Amino acid sequence: MSLVRHGKFGEADRRLRDLIGGQASADLEVMRAEVLDRVGKPLEAARLAERALRQAGLHPSIESRYLTVLGNVELEQGRAVESVRRLQSSVLVAKQGKCIEQLCWAELRLLTSIFEVSPSEASTGVLRDVRKHVSQLGDPFVSAALHVFVSEVEAKRGAFGTAAKHLRVARSLLDRFENIWLNGMTAIADFCVAYLSSELDTAHAHAQRALHTVSTSGHARTRLAALINLGHIYVKKGNSRIAT
Repeated sequence: MSLVRHGKFGEADRRLRDLIGGQASADLEVMRAEVLDRVGKPLEAARLAERALRQAGLHPSIESRYLTVLGNVELEQGRAVESVRRLQSSVLVAKQGKCIEQLCWAELRLLTSIFEVSPSEASTGVLRDVRKHVSQLGDPFVSAALHVFVSEVEAKRGAFGTAAKHLRVARSLLDRFENIWLNGMTAIADFCVAYLSSELDTAHAHAQRALHTVSTSGHARTRLAALINLGHIYVKKGNSRIAT
């Protein structure tokens, strides 16, 4: 579905509710779980994924996508170790099925999860693998996502210059291949770099930009992150009443 590919999850959620009824295709069913996770309905997404994974004979790409949904939800719930294990399973299934696009997405999610458990490991093996597979795939959206996700990891490590470099590449790709979700993610990462570099006015502008994307993307985590980031700015500037 084009809406999902361009990061318009809110509209995709509405369309999928209209489309899915009775016997839906496996691709629409897994897409529904993915979209539910992204619009802020993780428990419903997890229920769909767990039910589907009890079925026999799932295509490796479909199975890996459901495992990725569960890994995302587990990370959101603060269960980083469980998330890593789930996403490692997703990577293995995608690799065995030679599903390279899904392999890239599973590895990108694993990169984020594994950083919460073992930052050094995230910067070595997983990062090396995902870079290789994204290069093989050659998809501009996945390439942009790689640079956004890596910038987040680098910013958390304090490597602001490296993070900023990845964000410049991501923005360059997104200028040509629009994805409103990734635009929002880029703005969140831009905020992190600016805020941790004590550039508060620039950070404020990035948080506002991220929040603006949510009306089109419907991405719940971007909205939450943008609001939290704005709160940090207001507190830092002494406007604690606005922050609350």
